[in-house]
Amino acid sequence: MKPRLACIFHELENIHLTKDVGMIPYILHKEFAYHCTIISYKNDDYTYLNSEVKGLKIDFIEKKTNNKNINTVLYLIKNSHKYDILQVYHPTIYNVLYLIIFKLINFYKKTKTHLKLDADEGIFTVNGYSKIKQNIYYFLLKFINVISVETTPLYNEMIKIPAYKNRLIYLPNGYYPKVNYNFENKKNIMICVGTVGDPRKNNEVLMNAFVEFYQKNKNWKLKFIGNIVNGFQLKIEDYFKENKELIDIVTFTGSIVDKDVLKAEYQNAKILILTSKVESFGMVFTEAMNAGCQIITSNVISANDVTNGGKTGEITAIDDVNDLVEAMIRMDEKVSNLSQKQIDDYNAVRDSFYWKNLINLLHNKLRLNKPS
Repeated sequence: MKPRLACIFHELENIHLTKDVGMIPYILHKEFAYHCTIISYKNDDYTYLNSEVKGLKIDFIEKKTNNKNINTVLYLIKNSHKYDILQVYHPTIYNVLYLIIFKLINFYKKTKTHLKLDADEGIFTVNGYSKIKQNIYYFLLKFINVISVETTPLYNEMIKIPAYKNRLIYLPNGYYPKVNYNFENKKNIMICVGTVGDPRKNNEVLMNAFVEFYQKNKNWKLKFIGNIVNGFQLKIEDYFKENKELIDIVTFTGSIVDKDVLKAEYQNAKILILTSKVESFGMVFTEAMNAGCQIITSNVISANDVTNGGKTGEITAIDDVNDLVEAMIRMDEKVSNLSQKQIDDYNAVRDSFYWKNLINLLHNKLRLNKPS
């Protein structure tokens, strides 16, 4: 009998179906023969169900009250028997309680539970919980079968905490399906993908760094791809008033919903640059690597994982324009004459983030006929 997995994610929108929320259940379905369902409120039309993640199902939580936790518990009471495995995202007491309630309702059969943390350095203070709440959270974790974290620095520290020991696995975000890329066909384009103007993305550092870089090297263009937050358009206008020579060199595309169009942007670009102040494990890294983009990233928690400790990419100090300019200069020199060894080293890191390879470990942990 095929395992039946459900994933609770209240905020599900169409775009999430091609992120980790949708892709983990989808890969378990497509490559490991699971029946997979995402449980959510109805927030979108979910057109990707018919294209990007065929075979994945969605079941909706009824809004019987104004409290999402009560509504979710009512859903679990009614529907838990339909599933063998329950998965939730983010480290909160309520999410862990959903997993425990699921196990209690299904006390008569073998079940597994999975908590995906989607964590950054804040995991050690657990959402700013008081000491009492942290202790409750750690106590509840002992009833969970599998907990996954996305970066090796966090994994190496968290495994020392008793509540995580024996149930924690390293599960970064990945890409799927694997595409062929030809670096020689790429253009001298740097891209930054994500919500433009979000203070956490720190886009102004890249904008300012590119002004300096362009004075030294006029062979490159820069694209910001993503929705522009309210108010940031004024900063963009001021940027072009001060740097008129960049009007046709630096572009802001806005949000690109069409997946094929977005993939084409990755395929055309040689370099992905992120200047975030904080990042858990942005899937933009692996989406770009799938298309053969070289990586320049600020020193966020996932930086070492996606660049093999800086060996296959550049890691810059957060908020440091000069350091970023120097990294851009080095990367320009690197991509101008990539050796076969550099390409092989890059592809080895790239292959390590292929979703099918990553999910195999989770699949083995979730197998119902094996102990946790």
